[in-house]
Amino acid sequence: MSPSQQTEAIEIDALKTKAMLWAHRKCRKVYLGKVSFSEAVDVPKCLLIFWQTAVRRRKGLQVSVNLWKHRKKKAKIDLNLKEMSLDDLEAQLHLARSAY
Repeated sequence: MSPSQQTEAIEIDALKTKAMLWAHRKCRKVYLGKVSFSEAVDVPKCLLIFWQTAVRRRKGLQVSVNLWKHRKKKAKIDLNLKEMSLDDLEAQLHLARSAY
């Protein structure tokens, strides 16, 4: 390689490295977890997270209404949870843990 080609290769490598570092700093943190890995893992995970939230909410801990709606919709649950007791919710949580 001639000296000019070496210089050009070094400049290209520097640009590539800079772009990769930028992507690592910005994109990875923002978009991590947006694409589900697999349906077999994603659905039980959503159910587990929802039942954990339901138990926390029933115990009186602070759970945002928007977070509640989001997790219930993502888990695709259409049950009326006001009628369920804390023991029922914990039983569902146990089943979700065993399924996950």
